[in-house]
Amino acid sequence: MQVTVRFAGPIRTLAGRQSEVVTLPEGAVVRDLLQLLADTLPTPFRLEVLTPLEEGRAPLALLLVNGASLRNLHELNRPLADGDIIAFVPPMAGG
Repeated sequence: MQVTVRFAGPIRTLAGRQSEVVTLPEGAVVRDLLQLLADTLPTPFRLEVLTPLEEGRAPLALLLVNGASLRNLHELNRPLADGDIIAFVPPMAGG
């Protein structure tokens, strides 16, 4: 299956790209995608974006799957489907 990963704002700089189409095996979950990204993207992306997400610390980026935010570590086991869009976006502050 193929999913599209998008990187917004300063996350784009850490990833070194705006988007990427990733091929994953059928049955893959969000955690599998994060591992693949950790192995293929620059180290600063892994350290500043992925590690906090996986450890449940305050993330530098929100992780969205088809526009829905993943809110806890259990959701990293959410199954992915062909054509899903995963986005890393900086948190917004209002005021």
